[in-house]
Amino acid sequence: MERRRLTFRGHVQGVGFRVSANALAKSFPLTGFIQNNTDGAVTMEVQGDQAQIESYLLDFRERMSGYIKEEEDLPVPVVVTEPVFEIRH
Repeated sequence: MERRRLTFRGHVQGVGFRVSANALAKSFPLTGFIQNNTDGAVTMEVQGDQAQIESYLLDFRERMSGYIKEEEDLPVPVVVTEPVFEIRH
């Protein structure tokens, strides 16, 4: 089990970025969240098995490649009590 925090920059707000991330996450056994940042970036934290996270992110990056110009990916501590992947407002 691992958890990663990704920050996406580019044209990532107002284009269905969070909705797409959330819908795709429902196809994987993952938890976490995605939210807009005040600086125009989007932050995602995704948690689960490393192989599942990699598959999810590969698919997500392909779907949203035209919008992502820059990405930061860092490991963060696992959140044991988190039940689902969700959009935070």
